[in-house]
Amino acid sequence: MSGAQPYWPQGWSRDRLVNASGDELGTIPPEESDRMFDSLRAALGTEGYKALVKEISDNEEERERQEAATTGQSANFLDQFSPEDRVPLLRSLRQWCPEGPYGWVVYRSCCYDDELKWRQFRNKFDQCIDSSFEPHIDVPGIREVKERFEVRWVEEKLLDVDSIAAHYRELEPTLPQGLRQAMCLSIGDAELQSVLDSPIPTPNPVHEQLLIPYVLGIDMMAGENAVNDEFDAQEHGWRTSYRVAVSALTRSLLINMLDTSMSPRELSVGVSENKIWLDDSGRYGIFTMGVSQSD
Repeated sequence: MSGAQPYWPQGWSRDRLVNASGDELGTIPPEESDRMFDSLRAALGTEGYKALVKEISDNEEERERQEAATTGQSANFLDQFSPEDRVPLLRSLRQWCPEGPYGWVVYRSCCYDDELKWRQFRNKFDQCIDSSFEPHIDVPGIREVKERFEVRWVEEKLLDVDSIAAHYRELEPTLPQGLRQAMCLSIGDAELQSVLDSPIPTPNPVHEQLLIPYVLGIDMMAGENAVNDEFDAQEHGWRTSYRVAVSALTRSLLINMLDTSMSPRELSVGVSENKIWLDDSGRYGIFTMGVSQSD
């Protein structure tokens, strides 16, 4: 444990934190919450911080058990939620793509001189996708949507982002609706190696890993207007291409594309050269390569 002291927002203490509900924690402004948890990590060290998080989780589970016993509800908290609440992808598909294939167009941008290595990559990539469905496989409807998921591979020797985006803009109108995302994906040497080198499924907590499998996500409008691209980069910190976790391809990234709630470049904020986009939860939805973030 270091000599650093935890920061507590007004009215908060350790006792209140470990006994707070999720709703109560949500009342803390995000910047105050970030400061509190960052200071606790610094003050307690890795093991102490893990113990604190476990205590918070254990207390929450105990409250749920007591409430279930009092109300006569199932002790399994998840039983209270519909399949669409448990797996938001189901809701997005029902609204935007109720039938037919859905998924991604992925460009092969490497390994044309080594078919064996490419086949090894494809096999492990498929394992990554399968493993991302597995935690929810018994939720009603998941097996069906897993069968509908499709990756459409494009074998064009296009190595730069703008060329891939231009090719995709021509291809996109010919695709089934569920594959017409505002983003396409690319596999270069680094992306291929990340899949080959990473354990499948990715161990939890994900932020304690040094590497996770990722692909390159490319905004389909990349290069269409260089002035706009430069303005977005300078004014907003938006990028036209960035690394995306393979696990996000069947979860948060796909949901954002189906819902068209945010453009690909809007999602890129904070995803610098050594980072990987995990989900849309802000700083905690970004993975830093080569750094175990439990340290």
